[in-house]
Amino acid sequence: VMIGSPAFQTNREQEDAINMLWETASPERQSLQNENWKNLAEMKDPTSAQFDIENYCLMTPKYWYDMHYDAKWLWQDMTLNTDILHSLYDSVFKDYFIFRNERSVPVPTFVAMGKYDYVDPYTLWKGFDDIRGLTVKIFDKSGHTPQLEESDLFDRELLGWLRESSEW
Repeated sequence: VMIGSPAFQTNREQEDAINMLWETASPERQSLQNENWKNLAEMKDPTSAQFDIENYCLMTPKYWYDMHYDAKWLWQDMTLNTDILHSLYDSVFKDYFIFRNERSVPVPTFVAMGKYDYVDPYTLWKGFDDIRGLTVKIFDKSGHTPQLEESDLFDRELLGWLRESSEW
């Protein structure tokens, strides 16, 4: 089960997909994101972890269906190891492409993507319909976290998929 995960990352094709999807965002959503980035730039001497958490929370218009969602509660009492996080993006996810070596999945795979995820666009999963065992579900009222934003629908879809894929 993969949630909000791109099929590929940190390459030009991903950047183009992000930019193309962001162009379809409402002017209000785009304006709010620009204001939020100004607020981030005004932070005074944050630690790396404080900056990353605040950046995530201020990217609400890009991460959430509800562009005014307050995600700070997700980070409450959390310790963020930015060295590990940055290392993941600098090495593991660098030029990541899930189907680089093989165009198949070894086990049934469920991918949940939100239509309003402007960071890891659902459009990156287009063109993989021919892969047996791969199910990509787009949640129309979700951003990066459909398991939270549309939890009832997510549960129904996942449980249905589990029932169907048990025969694979």
